[in-house]
Amino acid sequence: MSTATLALFPLALALAGGAALPATSNEEKLAAAQALSASGKEDEAIELLMAIDPDSAVMAEASEHFRTVAAAVARRSGSVCKRYVDAGQFDVAFERCARAVELTCPSPTGADPEIAKLYRLAGGKLGKADTSTCPLRYARFYAPPPPGPAERVAAWYPDPEVAKIVLGYYQSGQPREASAQLRKLRGRKAGSNGELEGVIRALESVDERWVSFQDLLAKGKRDLCAGLLKEAAEADAKVLPKGMQGFPVRQMAGLLAAEK
Repeated sequence: MSTATLALFPLALALAGGAALPATSNEEKLAAAQALSASGKEDEAIELLMAIDPDSAVMAEASEHFRTVAAAVARRSGSVCKRYVDAGQFDVAFERCARAVELTCPSPTGADPEIAKLYRLAGGKLGKADTSTCPLRYARFYAPPPPGPAERVAAWYPDPEVAKIVLGYYQSGQPREASAQLRKLRGRKAGSNGELEGVIRALESVDERWVSFQDLLAKGKRDLCAGLLKEAAEADAKVLPKGMQGFPVRQMAGLLAAEK
């Protein structure tokens, strides 16, 4: 993830620099986890990925990122495991073997057979009762993911043109542009006035709150910003399926968290 992209996510940018800020939306948590792993903080990234709601719209992307990071951590842990088993330091070996196994054993291919064998060997030397069961803490990242943003929006809006506009709003956060596009679309489609009017009004409401939010935040009026965020989130919920938040709402939440 580039610095320019990270700049869109204050939480991710701060974490990449080593600061600890409270996570907000699932999208922010994912961006922050990606920033952490890019800066070599894979274990912290994994824990942040664990905080993402399993049924969120970004779970598929979170799972893919987890599997990439977990594989890298497991390879390093497995290498350390082998070295300490060879040295007869079974306490350290067991810890690193366990890390490699727990990260990868829920996958379809399972943990590396050699590392799993060393894990059992080290556990036996230390008198560990059971090292044959696969820990399932990370199993969610290997399960079939829930529908992604595009699928959810398409199910919410059967008209593909409407769905495309709303998905663009979710991804890039231009509520004013999205509402203008829907107005043009409404003018071309007979019988769609009532269906689209509520969505258009909600998008315009988000845009108004977003503009006011930026102005008030620059003036240091955080209490008023919190109220605008709440109102924007309520309007946004009328546009997007449950579990999704448009980019402006995510950005507002991230900026407000960064100000604490």
